[in-house]
Amino acid sequence: MSKWLLRGLVFATLMVIVRLLQGALINLWETHALWISIVLVAVFAVAAFLWGQVDGRADAQANPDPDAWMATFAPFPLMYQPGERWLYNTGAEVLSVLVARASGSTLPDLLRERVLEPLGMRSTAFSVAAAEAGRLGPLWTPGEDGGDLALYDEADGQWSRPPAFPNGADGLVSTVDDLAAFGTMMLDEGRSPAGAQILAPTTMRAMTTARVALGEDGGGWGLGLGVDMTDQPDGRHAGAYGWDGGLGTSWWNDPVTRTTAVLVTNLTWTSPAPPDHFWSFWRAAFGP
Repeated sequence: MSKWLLRGLVFATLMVIVRLLQGALINLWETHALWISIVLVAVFAVAAFLWGQVDGRADAQANPDPDAWMATFAPFPLMYQPGERWLYNTGAEVLSVLVARASGSTLPDLLRERVLEPLGMRSTAFSVAAAEAGRLGPLWTPGEDGGDLALYDEADGQWSRPPAFPNGADGLVSTVDDLAAFGTMMLDEGRSPAGAQILAPTTMRAMTTARVALGEDGGGWGLGLGVDMTDQPDGRHAGAYGWDGGLGTSWWNDPVTRTTAVLVTNLTWTSPAPPDHFWSFWRAAFGP
């Protein structure tokens, strides 16, 4: 049995266990059904995050090719119906394969033609070209309780070569300037500085509209984006949208103030909760 099939079976088994546990607990405490569901989804998300940190670190770029991945994944049923719950990563991975197949191209070529080149995002790709290798530094993980940093990936590591499975869920390398160009396009209703329509207005609204609420902090999920459903303590207004990456990046747009804020570090997160310096950055960027 391949390691990818084994991982798929483990993941599917965990999903089934969570659903069975959810049903059993709700039958016992019907009045707490919402909290039971929220807690179980949170536990599952944390477990998936930690599993990814431990199991996926050594070969995050060594996934099987898209066809092999789809053949492994396709037999498993949906854990939730679309719009019922938000689950990390998998939907974007499936979409990456479908988009490439529908276009008759590859995802890197399609992304470069439709998005990156029109926006002048010349430093964004699924890997770093050999001629640009000197611009890519190592990636570090904080030590426990302020201890020494641990090397997560060398400068000539995972992103120094193209992945077997380039997918829209993760894996791009980029720069502050490129991410700011993308954020500006989003603020400009999907248009490039030259006036080209990169994203249709209907697509923009679909992406930046909260579909699934996230807990009690006023956050939610759009299509591939986090969306603030209420004003945030750091200054972001309701309707702000963006994404934070566990490998040390953050991009958020606030349409109310037309602010684009980008933070790029080479220090990974150690839990799903943002590090303190991310909160400091958001307050500086969006606060009064």
